Amino acid sequence: MHTHYDNLKVTRGAPADVIKAAYRTLSQRYHPDRNPSPDATRVMRILNDAYAVLSDPERRAVYDRELEQQERDEALFRTGSDEAKQASNSGSDPTSPVDDESPLSAAPAQPSAPEFGTSLARFFGRIFDTWWESMVIGLAISYYLSSNSAAFVEWITGPGSGSLFAILCLPIAMILDAGVYSAVGNTPGKALLGLKVTTLDGSRLSYAEYSRRNLAVWARGLGCGVPLVNIFTMWNQKREVNSNRQATYDVDTGYRVRAGKTGFVRKTVFGILFLALFIGVSAMRATTDRQAPNTLASTSTTKSDVLAPNVPPTSWTNPLTGNTATVDGIWKPSSKTTADNQTVYTFAEDNDRSALFFAVEDGPNLSMGEYVLAYLRTTSSSMSLSAPESVDHSNGTETWVADGHLTSKQDLAVHVELRHIGQSFWRMVIIESHPYGEDDALKRLKQQLWGTVSSV
Repeated sequence: MHTHYDNLKVTRGAPADVIKAAYRTLSQRYHPDRNPSPDATRVMRILNDAYAVLSDPERRAVYDRELEQQERDEALFRTGSDEAKQASNSGSDPTSPVDDESPLSAAPAQPSAPEFGTSLARFFGRIFDTWWESMVIGLAISYYLSSNSAAFVEWITGPGSGSLFAILCLPIAMILDAGVYSAVGNTPGKALLGLKVTTLDGSRLSYAEYSRRNLAVWARGLGCGVPLVNIFTMWNQKREVNSNRQATYDVDTGYRVRAGKTGFVRKTVFGILFLALFIGVSAMRATTDRQAPNTLASTSTTKSDVLAPNVPPTSWTNPLTGNTATVDGIWKPSSKTTADNQTVYTFAEDNDRSALFFAVEDGPNLSMGEYVLAYLRTTSSSMSLSAPESVDHSNGTETWVADGHLTSKQDLAVHVELRHIGQSFWRMVIIESHPYGEDDALKRLKQQLWGTVSSV
């Protein structure tokens, strides 16, 4: 009869430090990373199971009693006792041998209770933690990218983009999960269900160890978050745990998911939190689906709309014409008088990505061409604009448009529009930070402001 003691090559009464030293020596020899033998993984699994039992005083005591009973049964069997034969037929060999020269050849006996945690508890604990961590990561990343990339906003509101974004956020959420474990010793979902990941001797994993395990869980357990693929990977891990074996990603590392008792109160709290989280996740996905364009004629949500969807619009009156415009709430209007006694009206975006400057200058004796040349000379030191283009005379208004960048900060794009209306020259200057390109909010602002001077 071969036992866990035989597998670790220690005596029945060996102290804990001897057992630990023996396990370390054998695991270094048989670990798949160091041992090219095709049986190395199976051998390592048996060593891990043996050490998991013998390193736990309570489990070791139970195991010793089982060994004593089995030895008594075998002794009776050798005497020819019919009772012993019946007992032997109903028993099982608890472990298999470790040979110094050959790999292990048989699997150890399995404990009667699901010591590694039921697959159902582990599933719901993992899903709970993955959901809230993915929500935190997704909101943080989407907020940052929405503030800095109009292209991202257009992409994220497209069909299927939300699901793809969630898949991309999953591995980052697993790193966050490791940080939570490293900080407080467990994650909320596992703690509520009485689960905890430890080393074989019951100690806490380091951040690096837990991160490596989580990436293995992401790949082998969650199928990298890919739909359908993750069904097969999770089913495979469920089959392992239900057989009271370690999940494949714990076999290679030697880590353990230890299960403790969970009372009714903790299970109820977990159920309430799980339901609330499920509703929150569903609401977020429903919101994303509503934002996604369903027809070619639909208008995609812009960055500005995402950042301030509920900010009420404000009313702005052009002091020179008396006409009023309704301006989106994301713009902060202000005014400033320059050294030559001109008033410049500024509309700055809440996130400071865009700013629009609106002003007027009288020029009763100037043509549009003369004013454009004078404007280029005046601004040549502060901005670099495209070469003068021909003046547009459409709609009965002379208009000149140019693009360029600031001289002092070339990453800031400049867009200039000059209009000759009556005896005045109206100018609109837009300064944008990267990424460039007018979004819907900026286009609306331009139309609203030009609308206040259209009747002059």
